[in-house]
Amino acid sequence: DETVLLKGTVSGSTNCEAPVWPADNSSHVVLKLLVAADGSVLKGEIATSSGQPNLDQLALEAYSRCHFGIDPIQKESRFIFYSFPSQEKRPPDAAWIPEDIWNAETRGDWPTVVKLLRPLAEGGNAKAQTDLGLEYKLGRGVPVDYAEALKWLQMAADQGNADAQALLANMYRFGNGVPKNDAEGLRWLQKSAAQRNIGAFINLGHVYRNGDGVPVDLVQAYMWYRLASDVANTPSAHQAADRNLVNLASKLTPQQIAEAERRARDWKP
Repeated sequence: DETVLLKGTVSGSTNCEAPVWPADNSSHVVLKLLVAADGSVLKGEIATSSGQPNLDQLALEAYSRCHFGIDPIQKESRFIFYSFPSQEKRPPDAAWIPEDIWNAETRGDWPTVVKLLRPLAEGGNAKAQTDLGLEYKLGRGVPVDYAEALKWLQMAADQGNADAQALLANMYRFGNGVPKNDAEGLRWLQKSAAQRNIGAFINLGHVYRNGDGVPVDLVQAYMWYRLASDVANTPSAHQAADRNLVNLASKLTPQQIAEAERRARDWKP
């Protein structure tokens, strides 16, 4: 139930041309594609933005025209999370997730979601491990169990899943199931941020704004909030990031804001 797609190519695909990505651009976009049993793409959306909407759309349009070769042939539609272009230092976020999980989530049937996620998570699927850890953290479909949440999030984070790394960071920051450890929380946030994860960007902004284990640095906090705004790909995500920017701007001079904006432009993972 899992395939790894390396270096921007589509395993076993036909009639698929990879979009042209600037050679000097180190960012990547994660696409969420619903692929039918015959390998055709039924629909797609941007799961994680590269920070450049025009390039995101280019990649989405290109891969929406692909035909994915699946071996063995699947009997049902599945979602694939596909990272383009992949990064040399880690495998891309590519995992098949049954459509029935998506449908159960949509109707709020969390016990079914947990039941369907578990075998995928036990099989090593990092996306499923992340989602299962989140259900235990939030108590959706199961009682709240921080130890179980920590177990699954740690597995996924160790595989390089950026969402799991951000969630695991907050468990250390707030002492959920583990002793509170700001340094360990910061370490996992930085790993997640290196993959341009919006949750990590926002939480790093909180860390430097509040001085959680680091000296208060409002310019640095503003930089992280700006990066979050730049990669946001939904209206609610934009609102969350921009709200933090507006609130912090009132505490900074124009010169400090200009410096924070410069740092954001120059930032590299």
